[in-house]
Amino acid sequence: MLSIDEKRVYGDRQGSITVYVASEIGLLEVAISGDTVGEFGLCQRCVARDVAAGSGTVVVATDDDVLVAIRNPSNGPDSENGIGAFEPTGHGEAVAVGIDDGTVLAAAPDGTVSRLTLEGETADVDEDREWERLEFEADRPTPSTVSAIDGPLAGTERGVFRRVGDRLTYAGLEDVRDVSATATPIAATGDGLYVLGNGWMCCVEGEFSVVSAARTRAHAVSNGGLYGCRFEDGRPTATDWSLVTDEPVPGVSSDSIRDLGYGEGTYAVTDDGTMLVGTDLGWRSQAVGVPGVSSLAVVWA
Repeated sequence: MLSIDEKRVYGDRQGSITVYVASEIGLLEVAISGDTVGEFGLCQRCVARDVAAGSGTVVVATDDDVLVAIRNPSNGPDSENGIGAFEPTGHGEAVAVGIDDGTVLAAAPDGTVSRLTLEGETADVDEDREWERLEFEADRPTPSTVSAIDGPLAGTERGVFRRVGDRLTYAGLEDVRDVSATATPIAATGDGLYVLGNGWMCCVEGEFSVVSAARTRAHAVSNGGLYGCRFEDGRPTATDWSLVTDEPVPGVSSDSIRDLGYGEGTYAVTDDGTMLVGTDLGWRSQAVGVPGVSSLAVVWA
């Protein structure tokens, strides 16, 4: 049985994908090849609330700061998957993070959203740069909680907000639990799953907690199961969605899934630390031994 170690030596990871998992005991790094979960271990001990990856950067929201690691130009002896050490940024406690066009966005527990601009896509965080607070629209009720950030979108109890420069503008809906900005904007809310077309269109009614999308596929989690859709033009519609499963593998309920991501397959993680890999042949699972899981982020090796 594999164990959780902070020091690991990986074998050949050619073509593998790294998935970072945020949990209450730290940030877990998981290697996946095809439909197989390989070696895994803690790469950062902390209380991790959220993790995001993009633009050569991995960002972690923790109970005392936002940590940033930058992809190195090449894999070296002191780096794993080309990712350098996680460095503090001076943000303070954070509950959600995202990356929007090379800018790190982070939300504090009181609903405040701030940005930190990186020096280029693969440069270190500039020590002279400080977090800048983003302002919500003055004519709208100010959110007190941010549930999720993806790209320029933030999901809050007051709805979806979009970052435009140094401001957050209201984009619609209420009681938003999760958002995806990868394809057409999609939102998981307390009363349904919505996709942005000619206004927000309800895809499936019910309480949804998680949504994730890639260029040709998307998934969402409700208390009734895991829903999915496939699309070719980058624009999923309200009629594309169907129930995938309510139990990906025996004993694992779909409503325990806390986040999803994409690579060669579909990757999901449950609240009690079960990693799921879905392909056209079905789902495989591997317990990775971390409790209190909140999110994942996928990095191609």
